Amino acid sequence: MPPDIAIPNVMFGAFRGLAVDLMWLRLNNMQEEGRFQEMNDLAQWICQLHPRYPKVWLFHAWNMAYNVSVATTKAEERWKWVRDGIALLRDQGIPLNPDSVLLYRELSWIFLHKLGHHADEMHFYYRREFAREWHEVLGPPAKGRAINGLNAFLPIAEAYAAHVDPNRPLADEHDPVESFKLAASGDEDDAHTRAVVELQKLIDQEYAPDVELLRGIGRAMALRNSVEVQYIASNRFLTYPVDQRLVDWIADESIDVEVRDTLLAFLRAKVLYEHYHMDPSVMLSLIDGSAFPEVDDEQAYLDAWEPEDRPLPLDWRHPGSHALYWAALGEIVARRLLNVHDKQLDVLNTYRQVMHASQQLRDSGQLLFDPVDGHYPVMMADPRQIPAYERVFFAAGHRFSEEDTWERAPDAPMTFRAGHENFLIWAVQLAYYNGDRRMATLVYERLRREYHDFKADREARYAQTLDDFVIQELGRDPGMEGMDEIKRAVEGLFRQAIHLGYVRGKMEVVGPLFRRARHVHESYQSKRILTSPDPSQPPARSLPRLGVMFRDVLRRELEMPPEQLSPRLKARLWSRLLLPTQQEMYWFNGPELREEARGFGLDPDKAFPVPEGMEQYVIDRRKLSDETDEELNQHAPTTKSDPN
Repeated sequence: MPPDIAIPNVMFGAFRGLAVDLMWLRLNNMQEEGRFQEMNDLAQWICQLHPRYPKVWLFHAWNMAYNVSVATTKAEERWKWVRDGIALLRDQGIPLNPDSVLLYRELSWIFLHKLGHHADEMHFYYRREFAREWHEVLGPPAKGRAINGLNAFLPIAEAYAAHVDPNRPLADEHDPVESFKLAASGDEDDAHTRAVVELQKLIDQEYAPDVELLRGIGRAMALRNSVEVQYIASNRFLTYPVDQRLVDWIADESIDVEVRDTLLAFLRAKVLYEHYHMDPSVMLSLIDGSAFPEVDDEQAYLDAWEPEDRPLPLDWRHPGSHALYWAALGEIVARRLLNVHDKQLDVLNTYRQVMHASQQLRDSGQLLFDPVDGHYPVMMADPRQIPAYERVFFAAGHRFSEEDTWERAPDAPMTFRAGHENFLIWAVQLAYYNGDRRMATLVYERLRREYHDFKADREARYAQTLDDFVIQELGRDPGMEGMDEIKRAVEGLFRQAIHLGYVRGKMEVVGPLFRRARHVHESYQSKRILTSPDPSQPPARSLPRLGVMFRDVLRRELEMPPEQLSPRLKARLWSRLLLPTQQEMYWFNGPELREEARGFGLDPDKAFPVPEGMEQYVIDRRKLSDETDEELNQHAPTTKSDPN
């Protein structure tokens, strides 16, 4: 037991129980009076005097994260209290009560709800600070197929098993740093040996191999890789705190990438375990899927998904990833204790939280974020989550079948199958509207194979082409029948194209997203009677021209307040627009964008330069033109005339 907890227990001796009872009574009175700050001080004493009582820790953490935090209007102060509530459970409550499933579930909930949802108006700030911290600790996630994320995390898990795991051989004789050093072969060409040399150099410069060193290296790497620094802003405009010695160390070309990666894997494993009390082996089991049981028809699942798609692409900068980790860890504990306490309900309730976290990652697991910039993370749906989420979904069915739910509810298997079918239908559309046609095709093939004979209408419903199926499902959704709903779908595709392509730089997704938008737009228009009593006016139920819709979405994005889309990100977007689009957007927003850039320390002539030919454009402005369609036609040439 830590000294700060052991000493008070010795001091109070036999009166400890009475003291705790009196403190609880006073705590309840304070809560009724709204004296949350004083409650926090008293709750800390109760935790120290009653450390093996999980509900004390739960109450204290909840009070900090949800009550004390909202007593202030300053975002940084609120975040401090939320962060302290998380740390209390993670660093003290759970280590002192490792068998308390309740604490794991509560910690998972704070990540899921306080940081991941919108209940607190400061959630944008929380997410930014959280994403910045974990970007510095583990770096950005691997790009591309899901298998890349697994390969990127493997060295950390291996370093943990070899040098940090308290159950490793000789763990009592050698601390992690000694273990890392002893593993060096002495061969000067060996990456591990050279990594040990680099670690010793850093120690000799009075750096401790801890979280501060790791985050300092992470900041130096973020600065070096920042798009803002490379293309938009010069260093003198940036306030991102970096250690110049570590910046120089990252820039030192005499250090091979493999050497630096070996050292970083060790530091990350050490910091994850010692500072964040997280087990990299459990983190790896979530990524590779081994944390979840085999599905009932394991071979069908394996046949459906390519090996490169099966891992779970976790971005640890996302609070949902941490919600998933702590819920999954709690479920592991609950299952271990099942034979002791026979609390099947703990297993099911905790696994429900695993499901909720997985759903959050499915819906918003892709982050657009640069820690050097001051903008808030942009969260978007991630089609790469689909195969892993299906495993989580099937594991839920496995959990319920273990509790004989099927026997007590005869309709449950059919309901479960219907739920799986609906998930696959949703997943087809998710991948399709995010420009991932390969994934959409894989999911659609699985849907056809599994459910073509599920009900009478399924064979005809699933016999269509992928494009026709997606458009049909828009009309099948009761919420997507009207013009307004279709308009939102088209605008959503444009918004995805803007953020993924123009802002993030993944221009390869712009064409597919524009083509989907054109397809949805034309399919709706072709089904409407496009006539009007006044030939000079468009039909009442007609959508605006596609180019006009894109222009309107683009204008709204450029007009977003800087705390939602920073001037640096807007400048990045601007640099990728075609000249005719730049001219039209400059006509609407140019002076405001330049002034906003100036206010954030950017050179407006670099961030939002006056487009070429702007003077002539102003002269011709009174003429109606189709120039806004050029952006669409460049990336998604039309194959038939616009219904308008």
